[in-house]
Amino acid sequence: MYASEREERILDYLGTHGVTPTAVLQEVTGSSIATVRRDLNALSSRGLIVKTHGAARLNRDRPAAERPTDDGREEDPFYGEKDRIAQTAARLVEDDDVIFIGAGKTCTLLARYIRGKKGLTVVTSNIDAVVELSRSQGLSMILLGGDVHVGSNYIETLDEYTIESLRRLYFDKVFLTVNGIDLEYGYSINSRLQPTLYHHLLDNSRDFYLLADRHKFGKRAFAYFCAIDRIANVVTNPETDGRYLAFYRSSGINVYTG
Repeated sequence: MYASEREERILDYLGTHGVTPTAVLQEVTGSSIATVRRDLNALSSRGLIVKTHGAARLNRDRPAAERPTDDGREEDPFYGEKDRIAQTAARLVEDDDVIFIGAGKTCTLLARYIRGKKGLTVVTSNIDAVVELSRSQGLSMILLGGDVHVGSNYIETLDEYTIESLRRLYFDKVFLTVNGIDLEYGYSINSRLQPTLYHHLLDNSRDFYLLADRHKFGKRAFAYFCAIDRIANVVTNPETDGRYLAFYRSSGINVYTG
């Protein structure tokens, strides 16, 4: 696992769980204690976390001027791949659609590329997506309530009550990301709160799209979501591991590459 991936997983976990012992972060990343300490030192030096005795937490007091840029190109080595996936996914959105956009950089970029669509209704837990869409005219937008979770490349509102606000809503299309994809284990997510929301969306949408850049494949994240053949539409990179692309196509899963 690359250092950037470990750091993303650490930040996501700290955003959900608060102060976390180093030993737990070792399990979350599947790394040695020395590697985790090295990652924590790097994150601390950039002001992203605060280290305590044998533990760490997010630095929520960091001035906004010191936070990563809105674009995120410099901070994310996979930005280009995510950007291409977002552009491909945007072509799947039609005028007057009712859609849900999840958290994560790829989903935020998707929001940027659908600003020209007409008559959209967008429901989201992604605060960055709201910022992107706030520049648009002629669309309806709903930001779900809940606790605020800050990850390495997203800010999301989500808690155990969030799903209640979706009980009577049905979506034409849902666009979400995950943190891990494994042929045997299936799809998994770093946040323990997201699977419940994702299952509800999977059951209450006409078309469900998973957006996944190639570095998510061959990995397992903290919380299991669903089997790999449960989602009918995947948007990914053409360079993605051929075993997964072959599995998708042989299973009748629609694969969109960008």
